[in-house]
Amino acid sequence: MLSMTSANETLSRLATSASSFLRSKRCFDLVAVAILFVGFAGQGIRYIVGFYSSGIVLVILFIAFIWAFAHQGASFIKRPQPVATLLYTLVCVLSIGWSQYPFHTAVSAVVTIGVTLVGLMLAAARTMDEIIDLLIRAFQSILAVSFLFELFVSLFWKAPLPPLTIIRNPDIPQIFFWSENRLFSGGPIQGFMGNRNPLAFVAVLLIICLMGRLLQGRVAPGPALAWIGLAGATMALTRSGTVTMCLLAVAGATLAFAFVGSVPERARPGLVLSLTGLAMVIIMMTLFAHEYVASFLGRSSDFSGRGDIWRALLPMWLEHPMLGWGWTIGYPIDHPVFEGFLLRADGLPTTQAHNAYFEALFETGIVGAFLVFLAVATVLLGTYVTGVRRIDTDRSAIIPALLATALGVQSTVESRLLFEGNWILFVVLAAYVAQTRPFVEHIRKHYRPRAYPAGTGQRTFSSSAL
Repeated sequence: MLSMTSANETLSRLATSASSFLRSKRCFDLVAVAILFVGFAGQGIRYIVGFYSSGIVLVILFIAFIWAFAHQGASFIKRPQPVATLLYTLVCVLSIGWSQYPFHTAVSAVVTIGVTLVGLMLAAARTMDEIIDLLIRAFQSILAVSFLFELFVSLFWKAPLPPLTIIRNPDIPQIFFWSENRLFSGGPIQGFMGNRNPLAFVAVLLIICLMGRLLQGRVAPGPALAWIGLAGATMALTRSGTVTMCLLAVAGATLAFAFVGSVPERARPGLVLSLTGLAMVIIMMTLFAHEYVASFLGRSSDFSGRGDIWRALLPMWLEHPMLGWGWTIGYPIDHPVFEGFLLRADGLPTTQAHNAYFEALFETGIVGAFLVFLAVATVLLGTYVTGVRRIDTDRSAIIPALLATALGVQSTVESRLLFEGNWILFVVLAAYVAQTRPFVEHIRKHYRPRAYPAGTGQRTFSSSAL
C-alpha cells in the first residue's frame, strides 16, 4: 500500500513538474528555437520526410508554439503593428481570388499567415534582446548540425548524398543532391538545408548577433570567437558570392555606426546625411560597374543568370501588372505556367525570381511590390534611426539595423526575404520598429513647438537635428 502511495505521489510530482515546465519561459524559448531552426533549415526536414510529412512537422511545431505563447501572458493584438508588412501578407492571401494557380496560392497563403503570426508572437513575447539570444541558439544549432551532417557524408557515406525521399532513384539531377561530399575538397558545401546560399546567410546572421554581444560584453570572448570562426569557415566553404556581398554591406554599416557614435550628438545629423549620400553614391557606382562587382564575387555579369530570369519575368508581369499572377512560395514547376519557364543549364525550370521585389511584382503586381518596398524601407530606416538614437546607452541597438541590412542586401539577389525563416525575422524587425516608434520619437525630440509672446499669433517648430 505504501509503495503504491509513493508511486502515485511520484507520478503526481512528475506531472506537476511537467505542467510547470510546459508553461514556463524556458519551454517557450525551446519551441521558439525549434521553429526558427525549421524556418531557416526546413529544406533539410523535407529531404528527410518529404514535402507533405514536413508539413505535419510544421503544423505540430506551430500548435506547440501557439500553446507556449498563450502561457506567456503576452498578446500582439493590442500592440502597434507593422502596417505595410501586414498589408502585404493580406494581399498574398487575397490573391487566391485572382491567382492563375489557386491551389498553390492557397497553400502558400496558409504558410505565409503561419510564419507571419510566428514573427508577431515572438516580438510580443520577448524583447529584441531576448530574441537575439534565441536567434544565436538557432543559428548555432544549424551550423553545428550542418557540419556534423557534412562530416557524416564525407567520412561514412563517401559519395554525394541525395534526399532520403528519392535516394533509390538512379537518375537524380546533380542540383537535387542534399550533399555533394565536398567538405574535404574545399567546398562548396550545402549543409543540412542542402543549399549553400541559405547556409552562408545563416553564418552571416550569427556573426552579426555574436559581434553585437561581444560589443556589449555579455558573452565570453573565447566561445563567441570560436563560433564566429566556425561561421567564417562556413562562408569560405560555401563560396557564396551573394552572401559575401551581404557581409561587406554589414561591415560598412558597422563602421558607419562606429563613426557616428564617436562624434558629439550635435554633429551626428550632418554626418548621417553625409554617410547616406555616400552610400547612395556607392550603390549607383555598383550598379554601373556591376560587371566588375560580379567578377569580384565570382559570378557572371548578370549574377549567375539572374538577369535572364528578370528579363523573362517582365513580359509575364505585363499580362497582370496591378495584382500579379498570384502568390506562391517557389514556382510550381508542375503547373503549365512554369513547366517550361526559363530552363537552367541542368534542364530544370527556374523556381524563383532571385529578387524579392521582382518576385513581389510578378506574383502580387504593383500593389504588392510597392508594399514590400515600403515595408523594407520602413524597417531599414526605423532600425537605423533607433540605432543612432540609442548607440550611446545601448550598443545592442545596432544589431537590428545590421540584421535589417543583411536582409535588405540579400533581397536584391534572392527571393527568400518573402518566406520561411527570413520572413519570420523580417516580421520580428518590422514589429520591433512599430513598437519602438522611432519616427514619432524622432519628431517629438527634434521638432518642438517654439513659443512666442502672447498675441503674436505665431507658432513654428525648432529642428535641432534630423
